[in-house]
Amino acid sequence: MNSSVIIAQLIGPTMLLMGISLFINFEGLQEMGRKFIESRALIMMAGVMAFIPGLAIVNFHNIWIMEWPLAVTLFGWLLIVAGIVRIVFFEQLRILGKAMLGNANFIRLAGVFMLSLGGFLSFKGYF
Repeated sequence: MNSSVIIAQLIGPTMLLMGISLFINFEGLQEMGRKFIESRALIMMAGVMAFIPGLAIVNFHNIWIMEWPLAVTLFGWLLIVAGIVRIVFFEQLRILGKAMLGNANFIRLAGVFMLSLGGFLSFKGYF
């Protein structure tokens, strides 16, 4: 089994569950997000928790071919950027986060993204 499949098997179901949870528990997650964005420590820790797996994915799977493994590589880079933004720009992120949490359509779009990416990677990882 290659690294693309293994990483897809980890990321895919996780993203699927997050997307499903977002739609089932929309208001609860919106409230949780409001509480999260108030804590500088949680934002910083979330940055570290995104940055490390992002680095791991990119270090072990930096594959730039126009096939499905590119989605895994791009996800790794997305985690790196998300980690950097949370660690370095946490104050600005708090302002942006409050605006994003106030926009239900943005949150639903994030849910659609999670479901789509999770479904795609789960399919590639398991079938």
